[in-house]
Amino acid sequence: MQTNDCLDSLAGGGAPNIAAASPHPGLALSDRATEMLLSADSPAAAPLREQLTTTDGVIIVSNLLPVNIRKIVVDGHIDFEVSWNHDHLLSMKTKAMDGLRVLWVGGVHVTMDAKGGGGLFDGAGDFADVDEMDEMLLEQRLLEFNCVPVLISHDILNSHHDFCRTSLFPVFNSVVDVYGPRATENVSSTAHKKNWECYVRVNRKFAEKTTQRYEPGDLIWVHNYQLMLVPSYLLQKMPQATICFYMHQPWPSSELFRTLSVREEILLGMLNSDMIGFQSFDFARNFLTACSRLLGLSYSVKKGGNLTIDYNGRHVEIYIEHVSVEPDMLSEQLHHQSVRKSIEEYT
Repeated sequence: MQTNDCLDSLAGGGAPNIAAASPHPGLALSDRATEMLLSADSPAAAPLREQLTTTDGVIIVSNLLPVNIRKIVVDGHIDFEVSWNHDHLLSMKTKAMDGLRVLWVGGVHVTMDAKGGGGLFDGAGDFADVDEMDEMLLEQRLLEFNCVPVLISHDILNSHHDFCRTSLFPVFNSVVDVYGPRATENVSSTAHKKNWECYVRVNRKFAEKTTQRYEPGDLIWVHNYQLMLVPSYLLQKMPQATICFYMHQPWPSSELFRTLSVREEILLGMLNSDMIGFQSFDFARNFLTACSRLLGLSYSVKKGGNLTIDYNGRHVEIYIEHVSVEPDMLSEQLHHQSVRKSIEEYT
């Protein structure tokens, strides 16, 4: 994604005045955490500066940190070997970030083998447990890479992953039967409820860890469908924060999205952002239509062509930004010694 454009847009965003909607009757899985998400009131937001300075920072919150982590044993003691994962989409550092404090907050995938890499939920490599005694050491190692780990038990993470892959992913990618008995086939209502509760717990944990590292003036940039409730939990604690949410997945038509039992919780969670980004206009239009039909919210085009949606007396900006190659980063890599050597080998 063109990080420069997103950061430039964020620099002028104001902080929202949060007043979440009241709980809606008849929602499935309306547990205590869901009620908090829907009904908690937050104090008025404080005014923010219009431009970023070198004392400001950007906190990038993602499902997985852009690092490879391997658990090793050195002289009989546990240690962690950490390396930067250049294949991770969010590992890129661009000129827009020069002079800013950039911090990554996310989950970790710790392996015991020599492969490293892989994803937190894709089954690559062998998972290594991180007990409480190892957590401080791992945090120290990751701090060298400006990364903050969100450590959650495997059981909760697995349920969170199940909810993402069996309930959310099919809907967002439009591979569900709208007229079938349920959108999430082969998932019982009991399992669905458990998975949703774990999804809520994981989102709350990510928000708590981000809140601990937030400093006034920071921009918080939350990524993808695994963390759609994070903006609400962040602004309950920090109404002065400026938050951007970027959706990497497609956004389905409102006919498909309404098949989710927790559709309103998801929409309200995202709408507690200052800005919401999508990869195409079609996805943004589907999101706006869902907000209009399911929540009764209106949207409009403001001066300059910016799409905005009105939510509780404030304006949430909707922007379209494609995932693409960073020219500056590509040019820099082309002049790297190892790349030049490889070019000579193949020419």
